[in-house]
Parts: sequence; C-alpha cells; structure tokens
Amino acid sequence: MLLRVARCTINVVPSQAICERSYCIDCAGVIRWSLSPKLSVVTQNNPSAVLTAKATTTQIVVLYDGQCNFCTSQVKNLARLDGRDRMRFVSLHDPVVARDYPDLSFDQLMEQMWVIAYDGRRFGGADAIRYLSRQLPMLWPIAPVMHIPGTMPLWRYLYRQIAKRRYKIAGRNCDEGGTCSLHQ
Repeated sequence: MLLRVARCTINVVPSQAICERSYCIDCAGVIRWSLSPKLSVVTQNNPSAVLTAKATTTQIVVLYDGQCNFCTSQVKNLARLDGRDRMRFVSLHDPVVARDYPDLSFDQLMEQMWVIAYDGRRFGGADAIRYLSRQLPMLWPIAPVMHIPGTMPLWRYLYRQIAKRRYKIAGRNCDEGGTCSLHQ
C-alpha cells in the first residue's frame, strides 16, 4: 500500500498483520504508525522508507512446558518476581503457540524455555534467564554473575542438564485426556 503524507510517499508493507491505518507525526518529523494494538513501526520522514510491521508487544512472552511441574513452579516464581505484569506466560502445549510462533518447532520448545522480548527477539534456555535478569529488578542481583564474560557456555550446559531431567525432578501434570502420552 502506498500512502502519501506531507510530500512524502511511504510504502507500507505489513507482514502478517491486519492494518488499522492510524499514524501521527511528532515534532522531530518521525512518523509513528500504529498498525494494531500490538504492532507499531517508527521511521524517519523519508520518501523511500519501507515500513515492515514488526511485532512489538507491551509484555515479554515466556513459553514454557505447562505439563512440567518444575517449569510451572518456576513460572509462578517469575510471575511473583515480576510484580508489574511485564510478562505473559504461555504453555508450549497451547495451540496459540504454533500459530503465533511458527519459527519455533515443537522440539525446540520442549528443549528449553523461550522468551520473546518486546521487540520480537527470541531467547532460549540460559540466554532467556540472562535476558530476564536484565528486565526484572528482582533478578538484578544475579545479572552480574550471568554476564561474566565467557561463562555462557557453562550456563547453557547447566540449563540443558536441568531441562533434560525436569520431569524426574518434579514430575508431570497431565490432563485427563492423556495429552502427555501424545508428546512423548
């Protein structure tokens, strides 16, 4: 779609978004497009600007194994530490995950927790914990340890070892339909 705004033609290319065309121009000449409540794009007032709708949300999305008792207890801890409703928790078994995050396979989701940042970046496992240590003030005390140069291979290894044994640590919580047996 081509849009003409004050001597400026802007090519808006929505990617997988239903556009609600609303915009405003601030004092610096920056055009702020609101494509939907959870999508927004900002560009300089430039005739050749191409806007692609990139998902930005008001919450960090945490994808976790909702059938894992250990994972569920850790999600409850994160929710308690959050305190300001910055995060949304979604079980990887929820059908909405496959629809909203098609780039993450079921196997990837089963391997580790995934965090989708405000700007759409994805962090998995220890990298997700590291990211959250910067976002949640209650986790700031562990941030310096998580950011010691050269230690990420160790944190990733430790995370993988716990993730592999998560069902042995705290068990599984299956619904009455027996969906656990479908995912083994």
